[in-house]
Amino acid sequence: MFTAENEMIKAQRIILVGAKHCGKTSAGSALQNIIKVAFIDIDKKIEEVYKKTVREIYKEGAEVFRAAEAECLKNIFTNTDSPIIISTGGGIIDNEAAKTIITGTPAVVVYLEISAETAYKRILQNSKKTGSLPPFLECDDPQAAHKKLHDDRACRYKEWADITINAEAKTQNEIALEIKGNLWI
Repeated sequence: MFTAENEMIKAQRIILVGAKHCGKTSAGSALQNIIKVAFIDIDKKIEEVYKKTVREIYKEGAEVFRAAEAECLKNIFTNTDSPIIISTGGGIIDNEAAKTIITGTPAVVVYLEISAETAYKRILQNSKKTGSLPPFLECDDPQAAHKKLHDDRACRYKEWADITINAEAKTQNEIALEIKGNLWI
């Protein structure tokens, strides 16, 4: 337990999980502003450490990316005793090494749930900015592949999470306040 703004919350680590573009980074940043603890976006940390974009690393192979993700989490947890909020990548549920690191530490896993349709729309909007779909959707029918992957991961995220927040039509601040409301005792 730790004190933040003279109140107690249940864990030193708040881990935000969910589909790609569900709002983990924006909600994590908003939550940081509310409870005044450190915030790390794991994808940005990976890029900082490996001096490559997440897409470049992922194109080297999913296992290469998962190893980088697990290593960054391990380093954060080993070198940070202070309270922290961590926004994970959308595929962390498929990374057994990273899940083991998270599960082996005092942490609250918060799943930000959105529909497959909303997630896919957001991915398409982002792909207009980046010029391409994420590597895991570079196939003949990206929408069908996304729906299958999203639905499979959603079930596993719900099983893993300590808290599930419906993030479908909420602002980052609404999500952050709901997370805080579920954590404060």
